[in-house]
Amino acid sequence: MFLVRPEDVNAVLAAAQPGPAIDALRYAKTVMIDPADAPTPARPSLTGGPIDALLYAADYAMGHLRELTEAAGSPWVEALSGQWRIAALRAAGHTQRASS
Repeated sequence: MFLVRPEDVNAVLAAAQPGPAIDALRYAKTVMIDPADAPTPARPSLTGGPIDALLYAADYAMGHLRELTEAAGSPWVEALSGQWRIAALRAAGHTQRASS
């Protein structure tokens, strides 16, 4: 478990230059901090780097299982997305695919 201090996240977002990492943080912030009735920003594109872990965790928490069940495009992305893909397949009832 991890704790997030909303004021710190908001300070980073206010000071940061726009870019893929900030887009990912805004998207993930929806499930980490914001109330359930907050509007969800559009899902940013994957970067192929470690920041994508935020997108995968947020996708799973928001129930965006379809995005998570697609095959990864690289070994790096597979390392980040594997656990979320297995969880999404299991949640969608595809236990055979999840266990293989």
